[in-house]
Amino acid sequence: MTKFKCFTLYLLILFSYNKAMSLLIVRQKFNLIILTLFLSFILLSCGDNEDSSSEVVSHVTLLVGTNNGLSISEDSGSTWATRTTDDGLGANQIYSIAYNNEIIFAATAAGLSYSSDNGESWSSYTAKDMNLSSDSTDSFAVFSISLTGNTLLLGTGGGIALSFDIGSSWEDAHTSPESPGDTALPSNTVPSVFIANDTIYAGTASGFAKFEEPFYTTLDTDDGLGDNTVNSIYVEDSTILAGTNNGFSISTNNATSFRNKTTEDGLADNAVYFVSIIDDDMYAGTGGGISVTSDKGSTWENYTEDNGLPSNHINYIYSHNDILYAATLNGLAYSSDSASSWKTYTKEEGLASNLIYSVFVFDTE
Repeated sequence: MTKFKCFTLYLLILFSYNKAMSLLIVRQKFNLIILTLFLSFILLSCGDNEDSSSEVVSHVTLLVGTNNGLSISEDSGSTWATRTTDDGLGANQIYSIAYNNEIIFAATAAGLSYSSDNGESWSSYTAKDMNLSSDSTDSFAVFSISLTGNTLLLGTGGGIALSFDIGSSWEDAHTSPESPGDTALPSNTVPSVFIANDTIYAGTASGFAKFEEPFYTTLDTDDGLGDNTVNSIYVEDSTILAGTNNGFSISTNNATSFRNKTTEDGLADNAVYFVSIIDDDMYAGTGGGISVTSDKGSTWENYTEDNGLPSNHINYIYSHNDILYAATLNGLAYSSDSASSWKTYTKEEGLASNLIYSVFVFDTE
């Protein structure tokens, strides 16, 4: 029972009692005692016992990238709308999402799509628009978006695209030559990018790369990286996290070297698809659940299907208003108790697909 309903019931009962008593000459103390006890019961029943799921995700807009379109909820997950190629998206596979100045950016399997009307209609940048190709027919998957202010950085299947004015114009793309060497982007397949401290960081299929004008510095397994395929990057000051196919790699010296953490150190799984720092804790989305460390990898807490996750395969983790959201292979999970327990949105609630790649959340105005 909601507080409003309880308060309304309380007033109705009180009014009815007073009306009845006004018709009686003698007001018995016994009746007054019974009424007092009854009203006390009503007030106790009006405590904070509303459905916790509505409290968990109140007043937010959810953007969920799936295998079958972008699912949007403007009412905290109560109802959903799905946007697909029929609405102008470049492709239905949405690998990454960003939002700024009321523009939604969606990284798709066929380029970067954007919408300025809350997803009602979409336009897309071509590979030629982003200077990734001189051929207007070329199309590249966009795997990752890093958006800071007006700077838009993309990791694609054809190199790195960069815009300093949210896509109005594009710089010369960063691509890999046939023989990259030690000062060039090591691969044109770039699953992850991050921009911080005026530096471009890239996770590629052939190592980790850091761009400081005019050269790239590349690090690989010889430098402590767990694997040369880098699925995810996160940067905070001089600490850099890299999620690889063989562990959670940590650098505390601005990518001069890495140390790698695996299942032998307590990680849930060696395949790490997502990394982040949330409230000073390091998070890893792995093939075996969510792993969290508060001591830079010395010890780990693991959260799995046993805690309510719909799948142990975690593609993405997002935090908003103390709520964790996890993109899994079997729905969008959310937790209000630091990953100890989870609830899930699935196709049954209106998502386009249970295969979730990405999620972005912001307050609904």
